[in-house]
Amino acid sequence: MPLTAISEFTVDFAQLVRALSRPSNEPDAQHRALHRCMSELGSASRSVVLNEVSHELAAAFQAGEVNEATIWLAELARRMSEHSVRQVTFESGALPREVLAVAELLCEQAVP
Repeated sequence: MPLTAISEFTVDFAQLVRALSRPSNEPDAQHRALHRCMSELGSASRSVVLNEVSHELAAAFQAGEVNEATIWLAELARRMSEHSVRQVTFESGALPREVLAVAELLCEQAVP
C-alpha cells in the first residue's frame, strides 16, 4: 500500500514546509504542523530521506492514490531535491526553532 514506509513525522514535516511556503493560506497550519513534529521528536530521532519519499510517492501516484499528504510530500521532495538535500535528521529533543529553521531554509529559493 502506498505511503506505508513514510513516517508520520515526514508527513508532518512536509505539511510544515507546505504551510510555510503559503503563509496566507491558514495562519494556524504552521503552528499545528510544528506541534505535531515536536511531539514526534519527543520520543526518538527522526529522519526525512528523499529517496524513500520519492519511491513511496511514485507508488502512490501509480496507484492513483493522490491525496493532500501526497501533495505535501511531493512539494517536500521537490524542495529537498532543489537544495541538494538527500536526508534531514533531527535528534530526539530538538528545539522547535531548529525544526522551523530547516523547514524555512527549504522554503527559500535554491541557489544553483
